[in-house]
Amino acid sequence: MRNNYFFWVIIFSPLITFSQSYISADSANKIILNGGDCSDITFTKVQKLPSLKISIQAFEDTLTEYLKSKGTFYNDVAVKYRFVVSCHSEIKNIQLISSSVSDEHALRQAILKFSTLWLPARQNNFIVNSYVSLDIDIKEDKLDISISQ
Repeated sequence: MRNNYFFWVIIFSPLITFSQSYISADSANKIILNGGDCSDITFTKVQKLPSLKISIQAFEDTLTEYLKSKGTFYNDVAVKYRFVVSCHSEIKNIQLISSSVSDEHALRQAILKFSTLWLPARQNNFIVNSYVSLDIDIKEDKLDISISQ
């Protein structure tokens, strides 16, 4: 009986030793999507950028309509923001990087109002916090948006 025990230990020890002991991306993502905490790490470069739940054109139209409803009009303006899209699709730490307009407050408020339209970034298939740059060019009340790292 004792020999059988050692035989089974020798056979199964590599399975135990080399098994994955960390949480899988799918399990971690389910926890995050159900309101659980994610890592405190914020990535500056990721494999999959934060994106929008809607098309960029629809996002441009949404921001344009919001700005018009507030009575805010910009002409020939270029604004660049950098912010963090959290793993829970929230915009945090919004910073104005450059602007050719003196008062960009209404534009900032519009971006924050529609922060729920963002999808978080992914790194190694895990949902993560990530920086994103948002460039907005406005000409004749027409927005042109681009997203980058």
